[in-house]
Amino acid sequence: MLLGLGVSAWLRRGMLAVLVLLAALACGWSMRANLHVPVVEDWSHPGELQAWFEGLVGMAPLSWLLAPFRWVVAPMFAIDGAGFLRALLPALALLALHYVWAVRAQVSFEDASISHARNRAEKVAALREGRFGARLPSKPRGEPFKLSATGYPPVAFLWKGLLAMGPFYRLRTWLLACVVLVALCQWLAADPALHGLLIALGATVSAIGIWLVLLGPMLMQHGLRRTFERMDVLKATPLRGWQIVLGELSTPAAVMSFAAWLVLLVGAQALLANGGSGMRAPPNIIAMAAGVAVLIPPLSGLMLCIPFAGMLYFPAWIVAPGATGGAGGRGFEVIGQRMVFMLGYFITVALAAVPAALVAGLAFLLVNLAIGPIAGLIVAAVGASATLSLELAGALRLLGRRVDGFDLSQELR
Repeated sequence: MLLGLGVSAWLRRGMLAVLVLLAALACGWSMRANLHVPVVEDWSHPGELQAWFEGLVGMAPLSWLLAPFRWVVAPMFAIDGAGFLRALLPALALLALHYVWAVRAQVSFEDASISHARNRAEKVAALREGRFGARLPSKPRGEPFKLSATGYPPVAFLWKGLLAMGPFYRLRTWLLACVVLVALCQWLAADPALHGLLIALGATVSAIGIWLVLLGPMLMQHGLRRTFERMDVLKATPLRGWQIVLGELSTPAAVMSFAAWLVLLVGAQALLANGGSGMRAPPNIIAMAAGVAVLIPPLSGLMLCIPFAGMLYFPAWIVAPGATGGAGGRGFEVIGQRMVFMLGYFITVALAAVPAALVAGLAFLLVNLAIGPIAGLIVAAVGASATLSLELAGALRLLGRRVDGFDLSQELR
């Protein structure tokens, strides 16, 4: 019915997710005083556990949400005839309402049934022919954002990359994940008994963030490798080499940056919940988190330049059978290639961090003496980010010149 009114699939899913989240927050807020795990002694007394559970589900608004389900099963748990008749009336009323809704819902399911039967027949045919991994035609995907007819060329690459990655990689998904994680961290911070769990969560996501920065580019190699499949088409466009490189790196860099920001959000909340003095004071923690957030995009771009440079300068490693990360890539050669790329990542981080650290340290010392530590942290982060951006611009220019003179047919000889 909503589809017939013009409501898109993702809008319907978003509305449902918001309603579920609001209901969960309302239920959690109402039972926050009694939302605790029973003590060990209560686990040996089923009566105590039953009373604890009934106390939770009996609180409004959770009791209101569970009332229809309670009415449906109430006749099965009646202890006498009179109780059965009393419980039967609400259950029959729900059954009648459901019947009326099903009959009066003027929705045609013929097209969906035909499409489902066609997809099922294609899957059966693929299994009979041995094509277990064959990809079936997918549904049309909604665009990640509105793309204008004219504009900055790398934005079109970003639009194309996000469209190819699927509907999960959208800004609304990231914002929804931020809301859920903020609510979870605030709930853990509100209960002093759960501070240890929040600290463990912060330490875990911090380790994930470090792993993401160092190993994230290796996970993005498959998407970058597709560049060689359309290199002749890209070189035929009126684009400079650095524009092609920036466009191809824009999608993985955006995905890495948003993922790192999500991890940073959880880690910062964990530090804020514990508090402290000095550099662990909340204003300093917020300033450091904002500074790290500014550093993430140029650093992600620099890290992604390593696999792209490997593809441009060593194309035989990438397009040859069993290449790194490709289908069926195994053996000592592949392990050696991955070790080489991993070494390149660490060297890139070290070389890029030296000038950025010098600029950030000098800026922090000067601004800290003149204004204070918070302003010093912010100015230091901006200076380091500007330094990394200049290094990224130089790397893009270098790789762009390589793309301008690249000929895959000659490189593989």
